[in-house]
Amino acid sequence: MMQPLSSVCEIIMGQAPAGDTYNDDRVGLPLIAGASDFGQSTPKPTRFTTAAAKISRANDIIVCVRATIGDLNWSDKEYCLGRGVAALRVNEQSADRNYIWRAVEHGAARLSSLGRGATFKQISKPDISNFEIALPSLDEQKRIAAILDQTDDLRRKRQRAIDRLKQLGQAIFHEMFGDPTANAKGWQSAKLTDVVEQDDKINYGVVQPGEEVSRGVPLIRVTDLLKPIIDPSTVKQIDPTIEAQYQRSRLRGDEILIGCVGSIGTVNLAHLGLKGANIARAVARIPVDERLAERRFIAEVIRSPLVQRYFTAETRTVAQPTLNISLIKDAPIILPPIDRQKEFVRKVEAAEGLLKKLDTACLCVDRLFASVQAHAFKGEL
Repeated sequence: MMQPLSSVCEIIMGQAPAGDTYNDDRVGLPLIAGASDFGQSTPKPTRFTTAAAKISRANDIIVCVRATIGDLNWSDKEYCLGRGVAALRVNEQSADRNYIWRAVEHGAARLSSLGRGATFKQISKPDISNFEIALPSLDEQKRIAAILDQTDDLRRKRQRAIDRLKQLGQAIFHEMFGDPTANAKGWQSAKLTDVVEQDDKINYGVVQPGEEVSRGVPLIRVTDLLKPIIDPSTVKQIDPTIEAQYQRSRLRGDEILIGCVGSIGTVNLAHLGLKGANIARAVARIPVDERLAERRFIAEVIRSPLVQRYFTAETRTVAQPTLNISLIKDAPIILPPIDRQKEFVRKVEAAEGLLKKLDTACLCVDRLFASVQAHAFKGEL
């Protein structure tokens, strides 16, 4: 049976406190302005206010009502609710709060479709109040919530394992080579430019890529570097006549790519599937001479605190952090013997094989959760 949320929840819409009441000194209540203050399951706000008007309690469900509509967090204590969020206070005599969380989570896309607004989509209190969810008996709600919680727990454990494996490259690096900042093992020191191919150079990409076109040339941007592997079919494509003006930054598929505007120091590896693609102005291309150094090893050096701290210290900030080519060229690196670098690459590739298997398993669990969730809210579980 479908029922509106207001039949089982008190709905508390957020209200922005006066700006002059904000502080970073932990005075007053922590402020949740929107999804940017959300953590994995409970909020992680950074600002406080002494003039909280709308307040959540422990065990309330906090839902984002602006921009990323439908994102959820649990309220583990009292928070000031800003205008980008609302709290659902479940009447536990007639509904199970874990079930309500799952029902809203399942209906997030439907809830988001109600959003209105030119700059930021937003939903209103009536939108939430009238939002209908399946509402079986209380015992049945608890049974469904327990099954979904178990499936989701399996999914989260798989994801935690993947996250740890993704950090394994730095762990192997540290075990084999120590802290490159201290360089207690006395490895040869160099600059990043010293391992670049002599007939090539580190460079930026397309300055003005224009509008996206269909069947154009893939353009790698900083956001694409955040993915484990860059899929050329999912990135922006630009007009080939524009790309033709930037042949110097066209990819061969064997370079290191590094973010140099905004998310500075973000590293990814080009692969043969990216051959012929190009890069944006906010990305730098580093062609490593593999007679001098292993590309995978150099990528890990760039990820290390030695280079990341250098980037942070040397970055010039105008509107946002920006690395210039000279800073990238001068980045300090260590150069152990090539056979040690190759040994490191072998170990990392073995770990990545396990990571691929876990990624596949995680995808299967995600599909299982989606299937169980769909059946649950059709009354078929």
